[in-house]
Amino acid sequence: MLPRLLILLVTVGCFQLSSGVKADDYIVATTVSYHFNRSKDYNEKNFGLGFERRYDENWRGHVGAYKNSLDRTTAYVLTSYTPWRWGEWRAGGAAGLGTGYNSRPIGVLVGGFAIREWRNGFGVNVIVHPTALALQIKWSLK
Repeated sequence: MLPRLLILLVTVGCFQLSSGVKADDYIVATTVSYHFNRSKDYNEKNFGLGFERRYDENWRGHVGAYKNSLDRTTAYVLTSYTPWRWGEWRAGGAAGLGTGYNSRPIGVLVGGFAIREWRNGFGVNVIVHPTALALQIKWSLK
């Protein structure tokens, strides 16, 4: 069931990437994380690359891969919704599917999501997971 769902999400994502929807695109680099439980020996250098498409002020699609906190590769497909504003920051949540975190081949990923973008095309995403914070940096393809 989950592999079929992942295939469906990737297919829909590819369709959206190629559709005529006016969107802004970003190259995203996953960088580091900070785990709240400091007694575990988690990998906090989570390097990877991805792609982000902003469809409007609140909705975005994300796809990519990175080295996760368990030293495994995670491939992910997410959507984020950020309706709240705090100064120049947007905040909300993200949900999707990813690999490499447990015994199942594909698992559900959910968490808080905060975005800050500057006029020069540079931006950051901060992902708030129940066990950690993660940082992504990104560049607009405009």
